[in-house]
Amino acid sequence: IKEGYTKNFSTLSSVYVNYDSNNEVFIMDDVRFWDQIESTALLNSDTEVIFKNDEIEKIIWSFKEDMLGENPMFIISDVYGNDFTVKPLMEVDNE
Repeated sequence: IKEGYTKNFSTLSSVYVNYDSNNEVFIMDDVRFWDQIESTALLNSDTEVIFKNDEIEKIIWSFKEDMLGENPMFIISDVYGNDFTVKPLMEVDNE
């Protein structure tokens, strides 16, 4: 594990999203900072923190239908200034 990196969410600072990346330039379409992610206010109800054994197991950020394109990209930043790029595999429902 590199210095400043943890396997939990204790150092999470923010999550940035590019709804449909062109793989060349990251264009920030939206962002959630930690205080917004952990908030239970109606304004931020699209994020949810899931706990297991009193520790954060996962964070869910819900998007409106068809908001994400075929190639979304997320950048996760921690309090130490490290950035991690995540490109989820998209499941397509062809029904």
